Amino acid sequence: MENIPEHNTSIVSIVGKDNKHLFLLANLYYAPFDPESVLTVVVSLEHKPEVSWNTIHSMEQWCTSMDRSLGGNLFVVTMEGELHKFDGNQWGVTDLNCPDGLNSVWAANDNEVFIAGLGGERIRVINDQIE
Repeated sequence: MENIPEHNTSIVSIVGKDNKHLFLLANLYYAPFDPESVLTVVVSLEHKPEVSWNTIHSMEQWCTSMDRSLGGNLFVVTMEGELHKFDGNQWGVTDLNCPDGLNSVWAANDNEVFIAGLGGERIRVINDQIE
């Protein structure tokens, strides 16, 4: 198996509603780093007492931050300037027009997030509207 490139995993964030129900954001790529090989996954983890996990979202982008609102919505930001939101049933994507990428996201509540961009942007998204 010498021809298979080395696979690397970068765990970016872990959030959850308690210590038995967690969500993990991880970037996967082949070394040496190749932007074309990036796959990011969001997985749900549960302890029952065995650990089980399930991929709930994946994208071919480098993600930098994830947060969870108290009501359970997940928010993920990417180096492509996108906000990915999971409301418990489906994922939605909003392009925030930040060509330098996004650095962090904080969920104030289920419908309001604050985002910092790598180019100095400060963005508020409330009810899917960009402010």
